[in-house]
Amino acid sequence: MAQVTFYLKNPNAKNKSAIYASFAFDSKRIQSSTKWSIDPRFWDRRKGTLKHQYSHLPFYQIYMEHFDKIKSTIIDYYQHQKI
Repeated sequence: MAQVTFYLKNPNAKNKSAIYASFAFDSKRIQSSTKWSIDPRFWDRRKGTLKHQYSHLPFYQIYMEHFDKIKSTIIDYYQHQKI
């Protein structure tokens, strides 16, 4: 099964850290930058996404939509290639 997860390149950064996507499939893993970054205090390491407690902030929805788009694009491409 294919899975996309997100993580911070430097979760202990004082300011912003780059957000990376990790794509696991067929016992392989590909990692790539999303070209986005965020302050680690807004990031939930365990869940690999923004902390829900910040859902009221304007950037929250923008980031979540961006992550969903990345995830669906990768999974769709992978499934198309498997056919």
